[in-house]
Amino acid sequence: MRRLNRATIVAAVTEMLERQGVEAVSTRTIGAALDVHPTALYRHFRDMDELLREAADSILAGVVESAAAQASVDSLDGVGALCRTLRAVLIDHPGAARVMSSGPSRMTNERALTERLLGLLSESGLTDDEVVRAYHALIEFTVGSAAIDTMDRAGAPDEADARHRTWRADYLVAPPDRFPHTTRLAASMYPSQNDQFAFGLNLMICGLRERVRGRGTFTG
Repeated sequence: MRRLNRATIVAAVTEMLERQGVEAVSTRTIGAALDVHPTALYRHFRDMDELLREAADSILAGVVESAAAQASVDSLDGVGALCRTLRAVLIDHPGAARVMSSGPSRMTNERALTERLLGLLSESGLTDDEVVRAYHALIEFTVGSAAIDTMDRAGAPDEADARHRTWRADYLVAPPDRFPHTTRLAASMYPSQNDQFAFGLNLMICGLRERVRGRGTFTG
């Protein structure tokens, strides 16, 4: 049998995530890919969840460095750059996006990303309570957006466009007397996923900037 270590297993699982998706990853398929008995994996990882999270975390290795390399005039611009970089990486790695969307990994790269984002938010002038709320709002929006958008892009390139045309048509045939805004805006629904994310992220950053300047309030 092949001699195993954590790095070898993570590399194999990362490749499976990229080529076949989360659903294809199991102790049986990993064992077959590495030519080892499936139970051998548990000498290196507590369970499948730990293994999947470490594989997904390996994809985040360059996120913080890449975002830091982008010129930013202030900390909130840095926050926006980090969120855009993270989403771009997850869009390119849909398997990792699915794993990350199920919860934090607490692995090395995820911890570095969390530390960087919390640091930038703290430097912006937000209170500690606001930093925590902003962090959760931003990370959930970014990772959630990537997970949804990668699912929507599954299949042939034109399938998502076809689905969106069908959904717009469904809105369009709603009774206009009961749903006047829905029918009026039906043709504009489901714009570019990148545009949707950019618009939402900009709203959040602008809202945080206004908060620092003493305008606006948080509720809840």
